Amino acid sequence: MSGRVLYPVVIVLLLVAASCHKTQGIIIPGSGKWLETKVTLYQTNGTGAKQYETTFTQPFSASDYTEFSDSSTFNIGVGHYYYMNTPGSPVNSTQQITPVVGVWKYNSLGNNKYVLNNTSFNLNPGGFEVADTVTIMNEHVLWLHVIGYNFEGPNRNVTDAYYSR
Repeated sequence: MSGRVLYPVVIVLLLVAASCHKTQGIIIPGSGKWLETKVTLYQTNGTGAKQYETTFTQPFSASDYTEFSDSSTFNIGVGHYYYMNTPGSPVNSTQQITPVVGVWKYNSLGNNKYVLNNTSFNLNPGGFEVADTVTIMNEHVLWLHVIGYNFEGPNRNVTDAYYSR
């Protein structure tokens, strides 16, 4: 291959490589900040049936976000608590809080789906299994699926949070 042909090919390859967001040789999935747009909370009973389903489309702030970071972690920013409509509780109750960021490691499951592993604290000291997942639905929608296991029986508290950019 002559120098005249090789030079433009090298330039194009360098431009393509520079346009990919990488860290330590790994392409970061869904890079950039994703802002929360919707959250649905519900509980499943021992048969898997949904109970107390509650959906919020507001309030959200810049503190309610997710982000794949350059350090191979997934950050979840929280500026509000959202409460499930359970018997005796206020309907569609929210609480603004001092913003916090949870830091999670992630592993790819393929097909734009990732499993999260918490790095900042021991979330489940009882040793029960947690398998929170992130799915990049398309270039504009990210879905965070979180399952909270109860110590008092077979019920599961589930959060489905949706983010966009």
